[in-house]
Amino acid sequence: MTPETLGQIGKALFGTRWKTPLARAIGVQRETVSRWSTGKQPIPKTASLAIMAKHQQRGKVNYKERRFKAQGDIKQVGQAK
Repeated sequence: MTPETLGQIGKALFGTRWKTPLARAIGVQRETVSRWSTGKQPIPKTASLAIMAKHQQRGKVNYKERRFKAQGDIKQVGQAK
């Protein structure tokens, strides 16, 4: 994954301020994502795979129903195309 691809995916997932939310989503420090995005540090294969998985899961949000007398079923919202 290139720094340019990382930036495109980050913006697609989290908007213009994407570095902190992406770092939290994949379990790394924000500074690490910043170094990856500038090319100062290569993006590890495991991080690249995690980022691509998040990108593929875009639009799918699991939530627990919280209405009165809800059964607590987990439903999936959004549709992947």
